[in-house]
Amino acid sequence: MVREIFYGLQFVCESIIKYREECILGISIALSVLSVIIHPYLPSLPFCIMQAFTALAFYAIGWYIHCHPMPWWVYGLSILVWPLAIKYGCVNIESCTMQYYPLSFIGACGGTYVIYLLCKAWSKVLSSVNSKKIKHDTSNIISPLAWCGMYSLPILCMHTFEMHSDLYYSVICRISIAYGRSWGGVIAILFAWIILKIPYLKDVYK
Repeated sequence: MVREIFYGLQFVCESIIKYREECILGISIALSVLSVIIHPYLPSLPFCIMQAFTALAFYAIGWYIHCHPMPWWVYGLSILVWPLAIKYGCVNIESCTMQYYPLSFIGACGGTYVIYLLCKAWSKVLSSVNSKKIKHDTSNIISPLAWCGMYSLPILCMHTFEMHSDLYYSVICRISIAYGRSWGGVIAILFAWIILKIPYLKDVYK
Protein backbone atom coordinates (compact mmCIF):
# COMPACT_ATOMS: atom_id res chain seq x y z
CA MET A 1 0.00 0.00 0.00
CA VAL A 2 2.86 2.40 0.81
CA ARG A 3 4.43 1.78 -2.58
CA GLU A 4 1.15 2.36 -4.43
CA ILE A 5 0.55 5.66 -2.60
CA PHE A 6 4.10 6.78 -3.33
CA TYR A 7 3.81 5.90 -7.02
CA GLY A 8 0.56 7.84 -7.16
CA LEU A 9 2.28 10.81 -5.55
CA GLN A 10 5.05 10.60 -8.14
CA PHE A 11 2.43 10.62 -10.92
CA VAL A 12 0.69 13.68 -9.44
CA CYS A 13 4.01 15.54 -9.17
CA GLU A 14 5.16 14.49 -12.64
CA SER A 15 4.53 17.98 -14.06
CA ILE A 16 6.83 19.57 -11.48
CA ILE A 17 10.21 20.05 -13.11
CA LYS A 18 12.18 22.08 -10.55
CA TYR A 19 12.75 20.53 -7.10
CA ARG A 20 10.48 17.60 -7.95
CA GLU A 21 12.22 15.17 -5.59
CA GLU A 22 12.16 17.71 -2.75
CA CYS A 23 8.44 18.31 -3.30
CA ILE A 24 7.66 14.61 -3.22
CA LEU A 25 9.69 14.15 -0.03
CA GLY A 26 8.06 17.14 1.66
CA ILE A 27 4.54 16.06 0.72
CA SER A 28 5.26 12.52 1.92
CA ILE A 29 6.43 13.76 5.33
CA ALA A 30 3.46 16.13 5.57
CA LEU A 31 1.02 13.28 4.80
CA SER A 32 2.76 11.10 7.38
CA VAL A 33 2.46 13.78 10.07
CA LEU A 34 -1.17 14.40 9.13
CA SER A 35 -2.03 10.71 9.41
CA VAL A 36 -0.46 10.57 12.90
CA ILE A 37 -2.55 13.59 13.95
CA ILE A 38 -5.94 12.56 12.56
CA HIS A 39 -5.76 8.80 13.11
CA PRO A 40 -7.17 8.91 16.69
CA TYR A 41 -10.28 10.68 15.35
CA LEU A 42 -10.96 8.27 12.48
CA PRO A 43 -12.33 4.73 12.53
CA SER A 44 -10.07 1.96 11.31
CA LEU A 45 -9.83 2.18 7.53
CA PRO A 46 -9.47 -0.93 5.33
CA PHE A 47 -6.24 -2.12 3.74
CA CYS A 48 -4.18 -0.34 6.44
CA ILE A 49 -4.48 2.93 4.53
CA MET A 50 -3.67 5.14 7.52
CA GLN A 51 -0.70 2.96 8.46
CA ALA A 52 0.54 3.29 4.89
CA PHE A 53 0.37 7.08 5.06
CA THR A 54 2.22 7.00 8.39
CA ALA A 55 5.01 4.89 6.89
CA LEU A 56 5.11 6.93 3.67
CA ALA A 57 7.78 9.29 5.02
CA PHE A 58 10.22 6.42 5.59
CA TYR A 59 9.70 5.08 2.06
CA ALA A 60 10.17 8.57 0.63
CA ILE A 61 13.38 9.29 2.55
CA GLY A 62 14.86 6.00 1.36
CA TRP A 63 13.96 6.86 -2.24
CA TYR A 64 15.34 10.40 -1.88
CA ILE A 65 18.65 9.25 -0.39
CA HIS A 66 18.99 6.74 -3.23
CA CYS A 67 18.63 9.62 -5.71
CA HIS A 68 20.67 12.13 -3.69
CA PRO A 69 23.19 10.53 -1.29
CA MET A 70 23.57 12.55 1.89
CA PRO A 71 26.86 13.90 3.37
CA TRP A 72 28.48 11.67 5.99
CA TRP A 73 27.57 14.03 8.84
CA VAL A 74 23.84 13.58 8.13
CA TYR A 75 24.15 9.83 8.64
CA GLY A 76 26.30 10.40 11.72
CA LEU A 77 23.78 12.82 13.22
CA SER A 78 20.90 10.41 12.70
CA ILE A 79 22.90 7.66 14.42
CA LEU A 80 23.58 9.96 17.40
CA VAL A 81 19.87 10.78 17.63
CA TRP A 82 18.93 7.08 17.58
CA PRO A 83 19.59 6.39 21.33
CA LEU A 84 17.56 9.48 22.27
CA ALA A 85 14.72 8.28 20.05
CA ILE A 86 14.80 4.89 21.75
CA LYS A 87 14.57 6.50 25.19
CA TYR A 88 12.14 9.35 24.56
CA GLY A 89 10.46 8.63 21.23
CA CYS A 90 8.07 6.00 19.97
CA VAL A 91 7.38 4.62 16.50
CA ASN A 92 4.41 2.31 16.09
CA ILE A 93 3.17 2.11 12.52
CA GLU A 94 0.37 -0.26 13.48
CA SER A 95 -1.27 2.32 15.75
CA CYS A 96 -0.07 5.31 13.67
CA THR A 97 1.85 6.59 16.68
CA MET A 98 5.03 8.62 16.50
CA GLN A 99 5.89 10.42 19.72
CA TYR A 100 8.00 13.56 19.22
CA TYR A 101 7.79 13.07 15.46
CA PRO A 102 11.11 14.69 14.36
CA LEU A 103 13.08 12.88 17.07
CA SER A 104 11.46 9.50 16.39
CA PHE A 105 11.68 9.87 12.61
CA ILE A 106 15.36 10.86 12.52
CA GLY A 107 16.26 8.26 15.14
CA ALA A 108 14.47 5.52 13.22
CA CYS A 109 16.39 6.47 10.07
CA GLY A 110 19.64 6.34 12.06
CA GLY A 111 18.81 2.93 13.48
CA THR A 112 17.94 1.62 10.03
CA TYR A 113 21.25 2.89 8.71
CA VAL A 114 23.14 1.16 11.52
CA ILE A 115 21.44 -2.13 10.65
CA TYR A 116 22.33 -1.54 7.00
CA LEU A 117 25.99 -1.01 7.91
CA LEU A 118 26.02 -4.16 10.05
CA CYS A 119 24.49 -6.23 7.24
CA LYS A 120 26.95 -4.77 4.75
CA ALA A 121 29.90 -5.54 7.03
CA TRP A 122 28.62 -9.08 7.65
CA SER A 123 28.23 -9.63 3.92
CA LYS A 124 31.77 -8.39 3.34
CA VAL A 125 33.15 -10.74 6.00
CA LEU A 126 31.34 -13.71 4.52
CA SER A 127 32.44 -12.89 0.98
CA SER A 128 36.08 -12.77 2.11
CA VAL A 129 35.93 -16.30 3.53
CA ASN A 130 37.71 -18.67 1.18
CA SER A 131 37.63 -21.90 3.15
CA LYS A 132 35.01 -24.30 1.80
CA LYS A 133 34.56 -25.81 5.23
CA ILE A 134 33.78 -22.44 6.79
CA LYS A 135 31.48 -21.57 3.88
CA HIS A 136 29.57 -24.78 4.48
CA ASP A 137 29.27 -23.99 8.18
CA THR A 138 28.13 -20.39 7.62
CA SER A 139 25.51 -21.48 5.08
CA ASN A 140 23.47 -22.79 8.01
CA ILE A 141 23.28 -19.17 9.19
CA ILE A 142 23.10 -17.39 5.84
CA SER A 143 20.20 -19.40 4.38
CA PRO A 144 17.71 -18.77 7.24
CA LEU A 145 18.64 -15.06 7.39
CA ALA A 146 18.24 -14.71 3.62
CA TRP A 147 14.88 -16.51 3.78
CA CYS A 148 13.63 -14.20 6.55
CA GLY A 149 14.76 -11.20 4.52
CA MET A 150 12.99 -12.38 1.37
CA TYR A 151 9.75 -13.18 3.20
CA SER A 152 9.70 -10.44 5.83
CA LEU A 153 6.20 -9.37 4.72
CA PRO A 154 4.44 -12.69 5.45
CA ILE A 155 6.41 -12.93 8.72
CA LEU A 156 5.11 -9.50 9.71
CA CYS A 157 1.56 -10.48 8.70
CA MET A 158 1.73 -13.66 10.77
CA HIS A 159 3.20 -11.72 13.70
CA THR A 160 0.21 -9.35 13.57
CA PHE A 161 -2.15 -12.32 13.36
CA GLU A 162 -0.70 -14.16 16.34
CA MET A 163 -0.65 -10.94 18.41
CA HIS A 164 -4.31 -10.13 17.80
CA SER A 165 -5.92 -13.55 17.82
CA ASP A 166 -7.49 -15.57 20.61
CA LEU A 167 -4.87 -18.22 19.94
CA TYR A 168 -2.15 -15.80 21.02
CA TYR A 169 -3.78 -14.91 24.33
CA SER A 170 -4.81 -18.46 25.18
CA VAL A 171 -1.66 -20.35 24.19
CA ILE A 172 1.19 -18.26 22.80
CA CYS A 173 1.02 -15.61 25.52
CA ARG A 174 1.58 -18.28 28.20
CA ILE A 175 4.59 -19.60 26.29
CA SER A 176 5.97 -16.07 25.94
CA ILE A 177 5.61 -15.42 29.66
CA ALA A 178 7.30 -18.69 30.50
CA TYR A 179 10.13 -18.62 27.96
CA GLY A 180 10.45 -15.00 26.83
CA ARG A 181 8.81 -12.69 24.29
CA SER A 182 11.07 -13.91 21.48
CA TRP A 183 8.80 -16.95 21.11
CA GLY A 184 6.26 -14.70 19.38
CA GLY A 185 8.76 -14.05 16.58
CA VAL A 186 9.61 -17.74 16.28
CA ILE A 187 5.93 -18.65 15.96
CA ALA A 188 5.41 -15.89 13.36
CA ILE A 189 8.26 -17.32 11.27
CA LEU A 190 6.78 -20.82 11.62
CA PHE A 191 3.34 -19.62 10.51
CA ALA A 192 4.90 -17.79 7.55
CA TRP A 193 6.77 -20.93 6.52
CA ILE A 194 3.51 -22.91 6.62
CA ILE A 195 1.44 -20.48 4.51
CA LEU A 196 4.27 -20.18 1.97
CA LYS A 197 3.85 -23.89 1.31
CA ILE A 198 0.45 -23.05 -0.20
CA PRO A 199 1.10 -22.26 -3.90
CA TYR A 200 -1.39 -19.39 -4.28
CA LEU A 201 -0.31 -17.61 -1.09
CA LYS A 202 3.35 -17.95 -2.03
CA ASP A 203 2.60 -16.10 -5.27
CA VAL A 204 0.78 -13.37 -3.35
CA TYR A 205 3.77 -12.72 -1.07
CA LYS A 206 6.42 -12.72 -3.80
